[in-house]
Amino acid sequence: MKKVVFAGILYIFIVLLSGCATGKKLGYFQALSADSTLRNLPLALPEPLRMQPGDQLEILITSISPEATLYFNTSPTDAATSSQSRANQYLVTEKGFIQLPLLGELSVQGKTLDMIRQLITDSVGIYLREPVVRVRLTNFKVSVIGEVKVPKLIPVDGERINIFEALAASGDLTEFGRRYNVKVMRQQQGTDKLEVANLNLNSTNITQSKFFNLKQNDVVYVEPYNTKAFSTEIVSRYAPLVLSTITVLLLLARYGR
Repeated sequence: MKKVVFAGILYIFIVLLSGCATGKKLGYFQALSADSTLRNLPLALPEPLRMQPGDQLEILITSISPEATLYFNTSPTDAATSSQSRANQYLVTEKGFIQLPLLGELSVQGKTLDMIRQLITDSVGIYLREPVVRVRLTNFKVSVIGEVKVPKLIPVDGERINIFEALAASGDLTEFGRRYNVKVMRQQQGTDKLEVANLNLNSTNITQSKFFNLKQNDVVYVEPYNTKAFSTEIVSRYAPLVLSTITVLLLLARYGR
């Protein structure tokens, strides 16, 4: 009888031990030594965003001549002939242009926000005295899917977001997410090709990757462990049997003395 009870306890111990082994995969930056108090990790500088077709720009022009400035900040009367969808909002067309009042079409595809700001400043300089131009990307977004707690489309307020910030906004990875193989998918600028990078969240080298800082329309995909489906099936199928076995063993141990 004691051997049966011992075998049951040993079985339970093995199950718990395997759970602990799985738990070791859940941490980040495991490459850092436990006694590290200060580490200077190389950090890839974020590349400036470059405009793509479908991007939405907010453009506001001011100057010391308020009356004249109004001509550059009004909605068009004929929406069919302009890419402006509402006041001060301009959509980058499939050909990479935006259309501003009086200035006409301006090519912005592949340009950074600073480059567009300078382009507009130079263009309105013949009409306005001391113009000040503000340009902002208003539909910057990234998608996080796969083994995260809340898969979602994340709007970005500003010009920067890194992969850890995106994962945090999605509630972090589930226990089934592969932390050593997170994919970032990005469309190559001006092409129909897709770049795919595999990032290891446990590696300190992740901060050096050009994919550490995300760009507009990036997709982050967290792969599941192969054992997820198997574990789910095992738990649903055999959990009642295991619980019943434990109950019987405890009863035998109690009354078999």
